[in-house]
Amino acid sequence: MDRSTTVSGVLGAAAMLAWTSLVSAAAAPSFDYDAARAFDVSETKADTRDGVGVREITYVGAAGVRNGATLVTPATPGPHPAVLFVHWYSPESPDSNRTQFLTEAVTFARSGVVSLLIDTMWSPPDYFTTRDPAKDYESSLAQVRELRRAFDLLLKQPGVDPKRVVYVGHDFGAMYGAVLAGVDHRPSAFALIAGTKSFSDWFLFRRRLDPAARQAVIDELAPLDPSTHVAAARAPVLFQFGDKDPYVPRSAADVFAGAAPQPKDVRFYDAGHGMNDAAAKDRRQWLKTRLGLAKLEEPKASILARLTGSWSGSGNWQGQQAQATLVLEPVLGSRFTRLTYRVTGDVGFDGTAYYRRSKDGKPEASWFDSDGGIYAISGTETDNALVAAWGPEGKVLGRTTYTLTSPTGLLVVDEIQARDGSFREFARMTYSRP
Repeated sequence: MDRSTTVSGVLGAAAMLAWTSLVSAAAAPSFDYDAARAFDVSETKADTRDGVGVREITYVGAAGVRNGATLVTPATPGPHPAVLFVHWYSPESPDSNRTQFLTEAVTFARSGVVSLLIDTMWSPPDYFTTRDPAKDYESSLAQVRELRRAFDLLLKQPGVDPKRVVYVGHDFGAMYGAVLAGVDHRPSAFALIAGTKSFSDWFLFRRRLDPAARQAVIDELAPLDPSTHVAAARAPVLFQFGDKDPYVPRSAADVFAGAAPQPKDVRFYDAGHGMNDAAAKDRRQWLKTRLGLAKLEEPKASILARLTGSWSGSGNWQGQQAQATLVLEPVLGSRFTRLTYRVTGDVGFDGTAYYRRSKDGKPEASWFDSDGGIYAISGTETDNALVAAWGPEGKVLGRTTYTLTSPTGLLVVDEIQARDGSFREFARMTYSRP
């Protein structure tokens, strides 16, 4: 964690009265639904990952339409604490869907936690641009009902302890979770990541409206504002924000978090909207306490994360002795890892790659170099190595293998692929870092 602030104060009668008055000022939104409707769960795929069950399912939602979800279950007998995970909206990111928290859910399952990860109205990448803005209010009501319905399903799972069921949401997931916190008091804790105070802050994004029309949207959505409903939360809330978040300025974060009663924990990080590893680790430890877990095994950092840092080295580069530097760092709101490679001296070669995770969780990148090369990179990982196959889209010309030989030692081997499919080494560098 980079910086942590706990906001003090207790929600008193005056604050509760203000919340009630604000919601009642307009037609009070209704989050009611038919809780008796059958779920009719259908399993589409079943797998085992790290010794826990991972099931892809569909079920009948609050509106009577089937919804997709992933159910992650431990191998141990109950009673089990449980988590409902609700993903973010970042259409350019491969985890802008219910897979976002899958690794975290598997980690928790190894400690006896049941998790449900659901599809939402913003799961389609084109949701924001294809939605009907005139229906934002009704769609938001419907989404909260779907979250309540998802909790019904989670609580129906064998062995789930209803006193230890928490909610985790990022971005829109945090905002709708804040509304849920005010209207459904079954969750025992909420972790809200990179949300903002009002739906109009985002639903007005890039809309060209005159002042009167703009105010009309604000007024219509105001009864649903996350900062309004979180004021009625009865469970502990963790708020996590990024200091470099372009979508949630500090002023909005302060209003959002400031509206919640105690107990709450408000933390800021040196991160963008996607947050960072420090935030994820903090959240897991906070949830460990709220879920009543005796222990929680932290997931091992990926090889790409462990390569992050500044390296310097030397070795053979195309038959010449050369020196080189290699820097890996999170950039663009921590959504990418930038690799910068420079061979110094007479050789004079520079290259840059931008890595991220593909939809199947593997590292992928785009590479650009001083020779004019532009290549697609497809990576595979082991415990101590990253193998990056590179070439034009759909074709492999070569591969680079980054092997951690120690916490401060790195071996990088570059190979070109021959016509017979074999690989021929053309560079080998040994690096170190402080």
